[in-house]
Amino acid sequence: MLDDQQFELICSEVRSSVKSSFLAEELIDHLCCSVEHKIEQGGRFSEALEVALAELCNNNIAEIEKQTILVLTLTKSYPMKKLMYLSGFLATTSILIGFVFRTLHWPGAPWIMLFGHAALFICMLSMLFRKRNSISVLSNLRSYSGIISGILIAVGGMFKIMHWPTANIQMVIGMFLLLTVVVPAYFWQLYKSELITS
Repeated sequence: MLDDQQFELICSEVRSSVKSSFLAEELIDHLCCSVEHKIEQGGRFSEALEVALAELCNNNIAEIEKQTILVLTLTKSYPMKKLMYLSGFLATTSILIGFVFRTLHWPGAPWIMLFGHAALFICMLSMLFRKRNSISVLSNLRSYSGIISGILIAVGGMFKIMHWPTANIQMVIGMFLLLTVVVPAYFWQLYKSELITS
């Protein structure tokens, strides 16, 4: 059984490296059990703690927190990324196939194009709710403008195929936003990054 001083030493060892209180409590509990087991087998406290830390995290407790956050973040964002890439692939494929069908006057072109624009709309919505790491104002402006223009073009395309009103307005505003904000901001950022790397 650990005494109060030994317990406090384990607590301070963990809490100095881990910010999450829940994770810290779990690690403290695990380390206490491991150290107690090693002491029962005849080891001294300092050696038992050193061996337990090496076994648990190779003496790098902070790395456990980083890996835990990484796993939790990936688990949360994976379905959204899967939806975004799948809908983006379906949108691109369907719009291109629909364009070929329309050019060659084959049947089914409007429905293929409608499906493609619907997939584009879903792709743009999933991008809207995606977490962004960029803190650059220009990068955020380009991202959000691109998403809004994509949504307007997708919805305008669906409206156009269905012969509903406001289709032309939506598509013109979407294209205007794309050509005046997104494309110039993209090439400006490419130009700046080229200057930095050269």
